[in-house]
Amino acid sequence: MIDRRIYFEESSECPEANTTTLYFIAPADMLGGKYPEAESMEISVEFPTAYPEARNADVMFSPTKDGEDYDWFSVSMPLDEIEELMRLAERSNQTGCGAVEKAIADWRPELNRIADKLGRAELLAQLAEEASELSQAALKLRRVLDGRNPTPVTEESAVLHLQEELTDVLLCAITVGIDKAEVERFIRAKSARWSARVEGDKDDV
Repeated sequence: MIDRRIYFEESSECPEANTTTLYFIAPADMLGGKYPEAESMEISVEFPTAYPEARNADVMFSPTKDGEDYDWFSVSMPLDEIEELMRLAERSNQTGCGAVEKAIADWRPELNRIADKLGRAELLAQLAEEASELSQAALKLRRVLDGRNPTPVTEESAVLHLQEELTDVLLCAITVGIDKAEVERFIRAKSARWSARVEGDKDDV
């Protein structure tokens, strides 16, 4: 079984070579300490487009730092693990499941246990607390970007903190319970309204 922290990133086709390459992002510890400076690693699975089978695939790893892959090398991976990676890519393409949704799906059993243990009332209290911290993180980043009230916090650090607090809010919201159909409806309606306001549509209220 492949590490559940691995997630599908993208696929790329090369018409000239008639090959397809699947790319995955994985934790750096899968490199076995060979690249201690690596922040993560990339996995590529390449196969003939007409013959998408594990036995025809070539697998390579590369450490990643600052968003760049810098030392690709070939690896021998068991066929059943290659098949799992290919199925993971297929599921992601079929469902539109991105990295965030996969992480949620992978940890859903643990999140369900947290919800059962804490109860909805406590989760709502934590959601409110995390939302407040997200608000503060957003204001801190605004202060960094504005520059009129100097702070030793760097933009990179402020962005990272904002993302962390956003994750906390998302996790709490998930455990409280999200109606995806309603959220989708709100996204579409509010995006249209927001766009109209930015464009200066005076008929929008």
